[in-house]
Amino acid sequence: MKPRTKTIIWTTLVVVIVVAVGVPLTVFKLYNVPAGSMIPTLSVGDRMLVNRLSYALGGEPKRGDVVVFVYPKDESKEFVKRIVALGGDRVSWKGQAVLINGKPISRRRLDQPCSYDDITEDGQAEKRSCVLFEERLGDRGYRVIQDPGGPMPADFKPITVPEGHVYVLGDNRDNSHDSRYWGTVSRENIVGRVLVD
Repeated sequence: MKPRTKTIIWTTLVVVIVVAVGVPLTVFKLYNVPAGSMIPTLSVGDRMLVNRLSYALGGEPKRGDVVVFVYPKDESKEFVKRIVALGGDRVSWKGQAVLINGKPISRRRLDQPCSYDDITEDGQAEKRSCVLFEERLGDRGYRVIQDPGGPMPADFKPITVPEGHVYVLGDNRDNSHDSRYWGTVSRENIVGRVLVD
């Protein structure tokens, strides 16, 4: 075999290995869930797989997607939340119900026991009780929890989501630092979509 032919074969083999191993590592990334804001979908310590090309190749975020994004108030941090509204949507509240363009997100209470482990501000573990709901955004169903009898504060002002932005909420509705407190997320700050059932 000629040296040039050997070089071509080895180069091809190296490229195939790099593509086979390297591309998935750049497209997908494993993250650890650091907090309980996405319970019951994601629990503290869960490992989640994020597709970092979900929206990079022309795909558009959809209501119901769970995404990792750069936190707008501190770009050294990345958060995970669920998209509930897109650019142009008007988000408002009626009690605990979320309204998108004047229509409440479809939800029903599930008659199942509900509790979860939380960490207090002083680092202590505590068991919290909750109420479990199933919500639907379009054809996508998912579960959310709320503290029993905990009404939504009245100061969440209606907001129209700017174009090129999304409005995100945690599935643990009474224990999530999300768009209600600090506003919308620019599409450019979305790292990728979390692969969840």
